Amino acid sequence: MERDKIEKVINKLHNIAETSNDDDFNLALYIYVRYGIFEFDNYICDNELEEINQVLKRYSTIFNEDINDEVSIILNDTEED
Repeated sequence: MERDKIEKVINKLHNIAETSNDDDFNLALYIYVRYGIFEFDNYICDNELEEINQVLKRYSTIFNEDINDEVSIILNDTEED
């Protein structure tokens, strides 16, 4: 990996964060990292976005594993053990 490429991505994320409100940025970042653009475009509706955002607000970081469990229930994509 080239550090300068990573730095460019981080700077772009920083610029987006600076021009977006926290809720929008955190929700977009979570959805993109966890599910990707295809899932977002085709399977996540506005009501689910609102519910996911409410879950994210209850945690100090979007990387808390409990969020994934709650969001899976919202999206009805729980995997069978």
